[in-house]
Amino acid sequence: MVDVFISYKQEERERMRPLADVLRLLKVEVWFDERLSPDRPFTEEIVQVANSCRAQVVCWSPAAVKSVWVCGEAEVGRKRGTLIQTMIETCTLDPPFNMLHAENISDWTGEPQHRGVQKIL
Repeated sequence: MVDVFISYKQEERERMRPLADVLRLLKVEVWFDERLSPDRPFTEEIVQVANSCRAQVVCWSPAAVKSVWVCGEAEVGRKRGTLIQTMIETCTLDPPFNMLHAENISDWTGEPQHRGVQKIL
């Protein structure tokens, strides 16, 4: 079972890679979309991981807010009670996500000691 599923807008992958790296240093099994299997439909794999992970970190940005994929993945985590919201860029979250805290890590540059990242961990 995957410990943490990281959800973000695909164009922001490299920006979110340090979060996956920090988690891996803590021996946490992370599912990051670079792990998509070439022999399996990606929708099936994402749905399976989102529905079985222990925690789901959603990385909100203006692009992510507009993404049906990110919003859909976030909704799975919200319904399961596994959703951890981060704000990687200032944006306005629509209901029901605006009812939950989103930790602001927009100033994060990759250091593990960042206060917001520590709260997420």
